[in-house]
Amino acid sequence: MAIAIVAHAIASNATNTATTTGVTTTGATALLTAVSTFANAILLGSDMADSNTNVWYQVGLPQPSGNARLTFFLAASPTVGSAHTVTVTTPNLAPSVAFVALSGCGPTSFWGTQASTAVSSGATSLAAGSLTPGVNNAIVIAALACSAAISSLSIGGGFTMLDSVPSGPGEILAIAYLIQTTATAANPTWSWTGSSACAAALTYLVPPGSGGGGGGTVGYGFAG
Repeated sequence: MAIAIVAHAIASNATNTATTTGVTTTGATALLTAVSTFANAILLGSDMADSNTNVWYQVGLPQPSGNARLTFFLAASPTVGSAHTVTVTTPNLAPSVAFVALSGCGPTSFWGTQASTAVSSGATSLAAGSLTPGVNNAIVIAALACSAAISSLSIGGGFTMLDSVPSGPGEILAIAYLIQTTATAANPTWSWTGSSACAAALTYLVPPGSGGGGGGTVGYGFAG
């Protein structure tokens, strides 16, 4: 069974919590979130919750840049259903959370970092650094977190934009994906109008039985 997007949603709030609208996640075998917060907000898996009481694990390392911090979370082999929401709670204000439910993914987790890169503050584009999935037929997820409002946001490298909140009310956040048939290096560039300190990240999920879970990596880039 090929990997596919079952449902997705995004939320942003000026208080210390953000909750997505309910979506139907029936058939999903993995849940992923990307969270944008102030840079001094250190999040744990316990700061992520959902309406089906799944257990969430942080993927890789949270990446701060300027006043923005980007963190991935994963719930593998999840409980799914209708009106499914996720909520992030932070120690300070203005989080944003992107929620993606996927089918055709194995019960895998991810370790390590790969190919960091840095550019100057006041950036208008950013790439996370090259990441190559360990197996064929993986899905690569890209996320971007920024500390100031931006516009005309786009992503290259063949990626498809899923959701974005380019002007708040919480921290800026965008998420995109690429489903590969053959494992190749991915290093998409985000571009936007309006300079901002930003952090970009990549991670990937693999099909069941592919043996690629232990080799999973996360690539990061920074601006500012």
